[in-house]
Amino acid sequence: MNYKVELLGSFFVYEPKTERWTDVIIIIIIIVVVVIIIIIIIIIIIIIIIIIIIIIIIIIIIIIIIIIIISLEPVRSTYKERTVPLRMEVGISLNPFTHGSVSPLREMRPGL
Repeated sequence: MNYKVELLGSFFVYEPKTERWTDVIIIIIIIVVVVIIIIIIIIIIIIIIIIIIIIIIIIIIIIIIIIIIISLEPVRSTYKERTVPLRMEVGISLNPFTHGSVSPLREMRPGL
């Protein structure tokens, strides 16, 4: 019985020590590699999120510029229409025979 305990004791004390050290080194290397991979993935995700935020900001700025241009366009067209004398508009709308088959509304507003 004593011999078996010593044999088991020596087996569990001496041999696994070297295996434990190699296992510890392998586990540390695996943990370091996994941590580095996780950090790289987090950095890539942060860069992608920053790029998406920049793209969204650029799209919002472009949409705001387009909305401003569209909102200013009727002001320009009404300004151009106002420069035409009122008598010409009334004359065109009242006298469709001189212009043939062109509708008076299109003659009044060339932008339509």
